[in-house]
Parts: sequence; structure tokens; C-alpha cells
Amino acid sequence: MIVFKVILCVTGVNMENHEGDTDNKPYAWAKYLIYDQVLFCFIKYIKAGVRVMKMAFILFDGMTTLDLTGFTEAITWLGILNAVENVSWDFCGIQEEIIDDRGMIIKTKNVCVDLSQYDLIFVPGGMTTRQLRNDEEFLLWLQTAKDVKYKVSVCTGALLLGASGFLSGKKATTNPSAYELLAPYCSEVVNTRIVRDGTIFTGGGVSSSIDLGLFIVEYLTNVEVVQKIQTKMDYPYYQTGKNIKI
Repeated sequence: MIVFKVILCVTGVNMENHEGDTDNKPYAWAKYLIYDQVLFCFIKYIKAGVRVMKMAFILFDGMTTLDLTGFTEAITWLGILNAVENVSWDFCGIQEEIIDDRGMIIKTKNVCVDLSQYDLIFVPGGMTTRQLRNDEEFLLWLQTAKDVKYKVSVCTGALLLGASGFLSGKKATTNPSAYELLAPYCSEVVNTRIVRDGTIFTGGGVSSSIDLGLFIVEYLTNVEVVQKIQTKMDYPYYQTGKNIKI
């Protein structure tokens, strides 16, 4: 109520002089409308101050699980260490059961969810990306992430970002064996481990997945957080700010 009165005072609306004016129905309606608008603005202001990082990790048949786990192991430390507030993540697919490229079965309850609800999507690679980039059902689902701020891929997951239209006019990288396949989807294929173009992040072959995760941690936080995570992971190989193309 104090917040309401402050805002009403600033806007020059004086409610006090009309408290008993029940006969003035137009004014009574206006009063409630004003209070509703003040409440709406107050809630919107509070929400705007809350930092949220909701991540979707994309699963599909034939994916390379190390692409997935290397990245997720690094970036989920953001939540474990509370380096960023309100971090959460889901594993998402177009079917409940996924079989990776080595025959391991992975199950998820997040089937064909609307990806627009997330702040970051991550797409791993695998040989099946060559076919999935022409799979209309899969691409239509992935394209629900068109307004997601951070789009990330490792290895040939970049082909799926590209086929979804997310790399148009962007620089990107992928597994060196797929440079020619990626070229039609982006402005330039860069021969390096990690590329950031705006809020699009792409990584090279499978072993770059941990480095990419740590790079995004560094991008979102600072060097100290990255080094703390490296210690937790016993991974000294990532060098902050090195070998990154922008």
C-alpha cells in the first residue's frame, strides 16, 4: 500500500479526498483501474530485478553424449555454486526415449516442450545431425527457440542451429569434418575451437564441449568463478580469454 501511495503521489492522483464518495461510480471504477495498473507495474518492476537462467539441453537419437555431458558438467556449476541466481535446466527431446550414438538409452519427461520459455538452448552433435537438418518435425520444434537469447552448439550441433535459421549472417564453427556442411548456413566458418557471434556460441569437435561450457560461464560471470569451477572439475586446460573468435 505504501508503494501504491508513493506512485499515486508522484503521478498527482489524490485518492484520499474521495474515500467516501460511493455515489461517484465513474470515479470508483477509475480508482480500481488505477490500483490495478499500479499493482501490475509494481509486480513487473520486481520481476525485472530477478535474474533467471533457465537452460534447455536438446536430446536426439544418435547424439554424441560427451558433447552433452562435457558442456552440462561445466555450465550447471553456475547453479550449484549460486554464481548466478535462479539457475535451472531441463533435458528436452521430441520423444521420451533417446538412444545415443553408442547405444546408451536416455529418458526425459520434457517432450516437445515450447523452447521459447528458456534463456539458453544447447544442441550437441552426432552423425545423425546430417539427417536431422532435413527433418521438418525436429526443425519446427527447434525453431520454437527463435527468441531464446543464448543459442549454443558443440560439434555438428551447429548444423541444426544453421538449418533452423539461427546462424544466418553469423560466424560459427563445428567439427572440422563438417566445415563444408556448415558453410551454407552461416556467413563464415571459422577454423577454431570456440566462436561467439553476439549471443550465438558454437564449439568445435567433441573435446571442446567442456571449454565451451567454461567460456560461457566466464562470459556470464567472471574469471574467478571459472577458476573455481575448474578446480572443482580438476580441469586446468581451459585458459580464460584465449583462442576465442568473436
